[in-house]
Amino acid sequence: MSTFCRSTSGRACAGVRAEIAWALFLLGLTAAAYWPVLGNGFANIDDPMTIVHNPAVQQGLSWETLRWAFASPRLANWMPLTWVSLALDVRLFGPAPFGHHLTALVIHAAAALLAFAALRSLTGDLGKSLFVAALFAVHPLQVESVAWATERSNLLAGLFWFGTILLYGRYARRPAWGRYLGVAATLLLGLLAKPIVVTLPAVLLLLDYWPLGRFAARPAGRPHSAPAGRPLAVVLEKVPLLLLCLAAAGVTVFSQLGAEAAPSLETFPLGARAANGLMSYGRYLVKAAWPVDLSLYYPPAGTAIPPARVLAVALLLALLCAVVFAARRRFPSLAVGWCWYLGVLLPVIGIVQVGSQSAADRFAHVSLAGIWIALAWTIRCSRHPRGCAALAAVLLVACAAASNRQTLLWRTPTSLAEHVLAREPLNILARVDIASVQSQRGDYDMAIDTLLPPLQACRDSGALRNAVSELLEARGDYDAALYHERVAAASSAPKRERYRSRATELARTIAALEAQVGKARSTLALRPDDFSAQLLLGASLLKLGRSMEAIQPLAAAAALAPDRADVQFFVAQARAHRPHPGEERFRREELSGNVGAATGAGTP
Repeated sequence: MSTFCRSTSGRACAGVRAEIAWALFLLGLTAAAYWPVLGNGFANIDDPMTIVHNPAVQQGLSWETLRWAFASPRLANWMPLTWVSLALDVRLFGPAPFGHHLTALVIHAAAALLAFAALRSLTGDLGKSLFVAALFAVHPLQVESVAWATERSNLLAGLFWFGTILLYGRYARRPAWGRYLGVAATLLLGLLAKPIVVTLPAVLLLLDYWPLGRFAARPAGRPHSAPAGRPLAVVLEKVPLLLLCLAAAGVTVFSQLGAEAAPSLETFPLGARAANGLMSYGRYLVKAAWPVDLSLYYPPAGTAIPPARVLAVALLLALLCAVVFAARRRFPSLAVGWCWYLGVLLPVIGIVQVGSQSAADRFAHVSLAGIWIALAWTIRCSRHPRGCAALAAVLLVACAAASNRQTLLWRTPTSLAEHVLAREPLNILARVDIASVQSQRGDYDMAIDTLLPPLQACRDSGALRNAVSELLEARGDYDAALYHERVAAASSAPKRERYRSRATELARTIAALEAQVGKARSTLALRPDDFSAQLLLGASLLKLGRSMEAIQPLAAAAALAPDRADVQFFVAQARAHRPHPGEERFRREELSGNVGAATGAGTP
């Protein structure tokens, strides 16, 4: 710093010191917003599968992990850099959640710094660049990406997103092959982290329009503008970048189709997708302005939306587009920011539906930066700079405080789900989350009790039927498990083929157990004191959920071998086991009312 100050003017030195001071402020604000994350545990949704019980991640970074990460898609996405990052955390910090959360906080803070540096370099405006970067850093919609360890991919994508923009600004002002390769390399790293980066070449074109001014007939003449170029050449230079993105998009679509993560048009028609997409554009704008009731568990996509509401949102979006188009010459930043928002959200808006959620806070990670840019460079603060600065400070502090509170909701594996259920008692995803933790403890009855209320309200939910079926199988109610799995297979669920396959396996298991019951009864008819036959009959009946019938042969086996602890355990289990009363009543009412599929529906 001192060497730089001796070789430059005092004003330049003061400018550098100011930038460093504001960068430290940005880091401090980000740390204050998300500090509680360092005491959080893993979330129950996806974290166990992605990190906790993933052998490739848990062994830490190694050549074997690298081969595994790059070999093929995992969890319906090809994101090898994300897997490498998670494995590196285990290598550096061990398997505890602290290291993963610390790295997430560092990556998000680094992305905010890159956003600040990129916008400062592109526009020359320190104050507005700082405001946009700070709002990107601490807005409550970012909490999901920072607090959820599985969303490392989102954070890495944001990091390389703004890193690519920063390098592109340098290239645009002084084009050179080396600088272009740097842009392409950073873009590739982003694609290796998460395919959401596929829209970045289009955003670079927007930045060519403003603030770089590369489409102007002559150089813009502003200190931070780039030399004007031929419009066709400016577009064509994005082709190699676009090819990288198309390749990543192709791999992503192939991965999701192979993992059955994308529901069919039959399950989720195009009209419903378009309606959900329009509502999502409006929803994120509302959440950006008033970030309350944030959740990981938004209703499943395909939930009926009133046509009048869809029409109202469509008219509002059309009106906004018309206003932005009319003001594009006077406020080019408004047009660029609005198009940034619309374009970056497009891959995750629901037209190409992946998963069951109708929306997700993480989808707004970099897309809302376009809205912040549009607001910051459209609102004129020259007449009242102190008032604008004070208002910005209040807004940032309020967002940081809200993010801090939201981060605390991720403290335990089910704390966020419990918070959601306090407001939405029938939220399916939250109940599935809590039931999963209950089943991991072996409390299958409580887990079934958790899932029955939403199942009664949404009888055609294949995912819920499947979850209940797995719980019933785990507690030994094979017949009830088969019933629910067959109903799931006959529903409109996107994974109904998987449910049909599982129903087939359950039917085979039941048939095998029935065969063992028959074999044991035949043996006992000839040799009533046969210990093995008594044990086989009792254990088979117990697995079939017929505990009352199982008590007699198991007690006989215990009398024949009083020293066998395993037999005594079976006897105690048979006496304690009863069909789940709530599930049994629900199934009986459903059959008597002829609601849903019949027990034979979907029979393989």
